[in-house]
Amino acid sequence: MTELGIIELLQTVTQHPIGRVLAIFAARWLIFVLGALVIFFTFRSASYLLKHAAREAAWATPLAIIASLLLDRVFERTRPFVASANIHLLVPTPLSQFSFPSTHTAAAFAMAIGLLSGNTRIGLWAVVLALLVGLGRVLVGVHYPTDILAGAVVGALAFSFVRYLHYVLRRMTNPLP
Repeated sequence: MTELGIIELLQTVTQHPIGRVLAIFAARWLIFVLGALVIFFTFRSASYLLKHAAREAAWATPLAIIASLLLDRVFERTRPFVASANIHLLVPTPLSQFSFPSTHTAAAFAMAIGLLSGNTRIGLWAVVLALLVGLGRVLVGVHYPTDILAGAVVGALAFSFVRYLHYVLRRMTNPLP
């Protein structure tokens, strides 16, 4: 089965009004829930480890967005709703005409992996939310499943880069005796 076929099959869920509302919520608004969690844990966490990880996630998120948008221009992959008349666009037309990788998913995974590194229980819930963001993007017809996978990798790499850079900067400013 092709990726377009998978999207067509998945979009049968959106034929029911509740499925459509949930898909649109996941695709457009769930990322803000993740952002609110990162902000909350940045300022309100009693755990130093979670607070620290949330701050790194806050730095990794714009990096993931920028990296994703740059890759978008390199690959120039046509969006599913443009590639097939059988794929229905359920949200307003995205600003970018290209789909690979998913910027929403990259940002969501940068936040989720950050929270996961600070607290396993909270982080696993964040990863579930990030997966739902990606699924929502497929269900509304703006991304292929491989766009979601690539977005997840970009987000994870962005967080890893920020964490490594932070480690290097700490070592430069506080060298061991």
